[in-house]
This record gives sequence, C-alpha cells and structure tokens, in this order.
Amino acid sequence: KYEFQSTVCDVEIDNFMLPGMRIALPGEHQVENALLAIAAVRKLPNDWQISENAIRNGLASVQWPGRIHQVSHNPDIVIDVSHNPAGFAKTFSFIKKFYRPEQIHVLTFLQNDKDLQKIADCIALHTKDVRIIDLNAGKPLNPHMFAAAFEQTTAAACIYPDLKAALPKQNNQHNRKELWLIIGSHYLAGEAYKIF
Repeated sequence: KYEFQSTVCDVEIDNFMLPGMRIALPGEHQVENALLAIAAVRKLPNDWQISENAIRNGLASVQWPGRIHQVSHNPDIVIDVSHNPAGFAKTFSFIKKFYRPEQIHVLTFLQNDKDLQKIADCIALHTKDVRIIDLNAGKPLNPHMFAAAFEQTTAAACIYPDLKAALPKQNNQHNRKELWLIIGSHYLAGEAYKIF
C-alpha cells in the first residue's frame, strides 16, 4: 500500500516473511531498494545476524532527504533530487498516484550535461506549469535552452531568477490540492533546504 511518505507491504524472501513492513521512503523504486537491503542482510554470516525487529525499525525510520521529501503542507511542497530521465520518470510514476497533472507545479534546474529534451518531455506529460530556476551552480544548463525544449510540448515553461520567486506566495490560500515539486538537481535541493 503506497502512502505519500511511506509504503506498507508484505515481504517474503527465501521463506523469510515480514508482513506489514513499513518502509519510510516513498516510491516503488524504494521498495525494490529495501528488498535488496533485506536480501543482503539475510546473506550475512551467522555472527552478523540482524533481528527482524532491527530490520523493521531500520526501514520504518530511514530518512533520505531529497527523495520525494515533503517539506511543507498546504501547499504541499516536495523536494526530489532526480536529475536524469529515468529518475524523473520514477518520481512522476509515484506522484501521479496522488496528484493529477493540473495539480502539479514543477520547479526545476538542470546541469548542462543532462538530456534536456527527454526530461522536458517527461515533465510535460505530468504538468502544464514548469518553472525553470536560473541558478548559477555547478555547470548550469542555460535556462533559455531548457525553456526552448518545452516549446515542442504541451507544457508552458517560464524562467525565474531564483527559487523563492518561483514558489507560491505564503499569503495565498491553497484550498485545492496542489503539489509544488522541486526537482532536477542536488544544487536546487540545496537551495530549497535553505528555505525549508
């Protein structure tokens, strides 16, 4: 069962069962990662045995900032460090279980070595509001080049001078369900964590 900030599932690996296992990280890919971790723990030598309780507590309390990390409610604001087409696809695959495209606002920034057209195409499938942040960090992709990649999609892309300018205004009433997704780079996540 997928929840926005965690997952509950029944685990069975080589006759080792953990019913009702809570994984504190959201997303199908995090379930796969947790299963791999459990399988690795099960293969440890006998003198390294880790109890079922320790496995449960560890996976229920794990934290990984920047991985579909909700930092605000009303409006919902999430930080995700996905920075390639596969990562964007996994993040959106999970998020679309909870939000429709018209509810999603994407605030993004990329490095200049990324496949911007594939990423733009992926973003455009899941939102119509794209806010490109003009951030001078690392080897930034020219924001105008990134915006041009959206011209061949159904999404509208606007460039903002910084992350604060692109965020929803605090005095606005957010009565409808919306998600503000900050995604695309560890640099952008770092800027977001300065705010949140």
